[in-house]
Amino acid sequence: MPSSIPGLRSPYASTRGLVHFPRLLDKARLHAKGLLPEAYHGALGRGFDRRICELLRVSYSELVSQSVAHPEHDDLALLAWAESRGRTLTEGDIEICSGYLSKRGWRDDASAKLQDSLSTLGYPKDGSIETFFDLIEYDEGRPPRGTA
Repeated sequence: MPSSIPGLRSPYASTRGLVHFPRLLDKARLHAKGLLPEAYHGALGRGFDRRICELLRVSYSELVSQSVAHPEHDDLALLAWAESRGRTLTEGDIEICSGYLSKRGWRDDASAKLQDSLSTLGYPKDGSIETFFDLIEYDEGRPPRGTA
């Protein structure tokens, strides 16, 4: 059953064009406050979170610690901090990573896993959910991109 989580942004939300980064920060902060549903705990630092940290060359735990310790820092400040600790992202780095993450599950090696997830969750297999981002959107009560 789709459910909205207050304070958790869409995976399509971006910082300087880098998708999922704001969501990673939201999940970290909600978890620290005990407000992130338990169903999300096992994926913390994995999947898309891991890909973002690998791109930045910072550890997930450091990024989480920084975001939780400095709630006054906005997404741009935290991205700048991460770049100062790891590496500065080029426009091309961001374009490639964001394109990859936002299309994960669509005609790639993760397509079967996406279809299995749809079956397990009992979600529609009518083509309205084509990527893992679409699945997250649907699961959290937002229409998949391009359907609203």
